[in-house]
Amino acid sequence: MKNEVVVVSLDNIDAKVTAHGIGIKKVFITGDQCDSNITQVAFGELKMYEKIENHLHTTMDEFYFFIEGQATFIIDSNDFSCPAGTFVKVPAGALHGLEAISTINFIYWGVAILK
Repeated sequence: MKNEVVVVSLDNIDAKVTAHGIGIKKVFITGDQCDSNITQVAFGELKMYEKIENHLHTTMDEFYFFIEGQATFIIDSNDFSCPAGTFVKVPAGALHGLEAISTINFIYWGVAILK
């Protein structure tokens, strides 16, 4: 299964509540399906004013690409404005949270850190 081609359509993926209990995600692929250090790649959506509280991941870098809407990303007490077209890397160990100023759609993926 790890070395097979994966082709999925966003329309055919069931939406799930995120691990943070806020917003939804549609998972394109998980680490179980890859030989790489990817933990998951997903489409996310937060409705206007939804907020993912500050948290951190000690063993994973996270990457975000905002497709629609306007968000504020808080990383280590710094606020970053994220309109559509913005890419953000959150390094492992960085305290971070995400607030939707308007409804936002984004792609995000995690990559495990090997030590």
